Amino acid sequence: MSLDDAVGALRACTVFRRIDDGRLKLIALTGETLSYREGETLFARGDAGDAAYLVLSGAAEVRMDPAAAPVARLERGELFGEIAALCDRPRIAFVIAAAPLVVLRLDRGVLRRLLAEF
Repeated sequence: MSLDDAVGALRACTVFRRIDDGRLKLIALTGETLSYREGETLFARGDAGDAAYLVLSGAAEVRMDPAAAPVARLERGELFGEIAALCDRPRIAFVIAAAPLVVLRLDRGVLRRLLAEF
């Protein structure tokens, strides 16, 4: 995934829409790009909420239980896990890759610095 692709996904996210490209590049460089195979769990209910994730490509599903039907589908440009990360709370659901998935992981410190700036 290129830096321009990551910036494009950040720009597609409502939270980051008004941030200039220079800062979006810094956010993309500060985050960690992670890849998951279809069916792989990103995090489980009860896990520490230490980061938020932005879908760069692919899709993920939110489930209350791994075997349950999905309650939401997350696609490119969607941010998730931010409430648990910002509020220092455990995860309330499972997030599972619904297809090959690439996400940008933004740790709690990055999110808090962004909020302080804007």
